[in-house]
Parts: sequence; structure tokens; C-alpha cells
Amino acid sequence: MTAGEFAALLDQLAQALAARDHAAAADCFSVDVRYRDPLRTSLDGRAQLLEMFDTEMVAPVVVWRTVLFDESKQMGAVEYTSRGQHRFHGVAIARVEGTVIAEWRALQHLSDFEWAEFWGGAEPGA
Repeated sequence: MTAGEFAALLDQLAQALAARDHAAAADCFSVDVRYRDPLRTSLDGRAQLLEMFDTEMVAPVVVWRTVLFDESKQMGAVEYTSRGQHRFHGVAIARVEGTVIAEWRALQHLSDFEWAEFWGGAEPGA
């Protein structure tokens, strides 16, 4: 996967979540995906991920703030805001296999603040 393909995969994921097409969102991940947020979530497999999307993702909006991708390692890092039932600002490390995400390790913070307030007015790269 190239950096551009990784960014496109993330956009596909965000669009599927926004459309509440949870099956299409889950299809962005491998059948045996490992999805972790060590403080909140530990999921193994696309079926568990789909169940989480169905129960927790109410009208979600995901904005990718910073996207980095190392083609030689097939790993990326994303900084994001996710809003559904709650608003989270977070960072995730993703490992891809072929055309899908095989591992997603997120650290995220529940926040009442918009992005600029959360970071004290700083935008990514500023």
C-alpha cells in the first residue's frame, strides 16, 4: 500500500461511518483485525468490530487531522477527532495487510473541547 492508498482507505472508512454503513466501515479492516484502545476497547476480528460500530457509533463523524504512512513497514499513524455519542481526540497506529487495516492501536481522550481548544489553538504542523 502507498501513502496515498492509505489516506484513501481512511477516507473510505470515515465516509462509511458517516453514512452509518457499518458493514462497509468494517470491510476496511481484515477479518482477523486486532483493534485496541487500552483504556476502553479490546476487539479481535471484524465481527466484534462491526458489533462495536453498530452499538457505539451513532451518527459518527471522523476527521483525520494528520496522516503519516511508512510504506516500507506498511504502518501508519493518524491523529483524529471522532464524534458520535462522544467526542474523542486521539492518535492511532495502524498496520495494513494488502488493502485493509490488520491492526489498529488507538490512544484517545474524551473531550468536550473542539480541536483547536483541545490543543490550545494549535493546528497539526503549526
